[in-house]
Amino acid sequence: MNESIENWAELEFNDVVRLYRKGELLATGIVDGVMPDGSAVWLVQGTFFGRALFLKSDGANAVRVAREDLPAGCTISTKKQGLT
Repeated sequence: MNESIENWAELEFNDVVRLYRKGELLATGIVDGVMPDGSAVWLVQGTFFGRALFLKSDGANAVRVAREDLPAGCTISTKKQGLT
C-alpha cells in the first residue's frame, strides 16, 4: 500500500508514514498533526524518538504505508494532540 504523498495537506491523523530525503529513510511514524498548508507534519515515531516536527521545505518526501510498518512502541491514538 505504499502511496507517495506530494501534498502533505492530504495526510490525515493516524496515517502511517515514512519520510525519505534523497532516497534515504528519515523517519517512520504516525501522523499526529499536519499544517493546513501541508508545510509540516508531526509524527509520533515510537518510544525511542517520540513526537517530532518535520518540514517539507527540508526536502523530505512522504510515503503512506501499511499499519504493519509501524515502528516499535507506536500505537494508534484516538485523541488528536494538536499542532503545538
